[in-house]
Amino acid sequence: MILVFVLAVVSLASARFALRGRITALGPAGHLRPASAAGHPVLIMNLKSGGGKAERFKLAEECRKRGIGR
Repeated sequence: MILVFVLAVVSLASARFALRGRITALGPAGHLRPASAAGHPVLIMNLKSGGGKAERFKLAEECRKRGIGR
């Protein structure tokens, strides 16, 4: 039981250390700021997932036509 407690405290301390001062989406008074537009859109897809539907419908080719990815 003591080991579980010690590990929980270490975990909490580690999380607080890792997240200190890193939240940049908050503006003055803690309000969220809108995100800027993406500079270069990227779509991650698994071409073999779904029985190969992405390949069958030529999604990679369609993304290239629209400037998404490479």
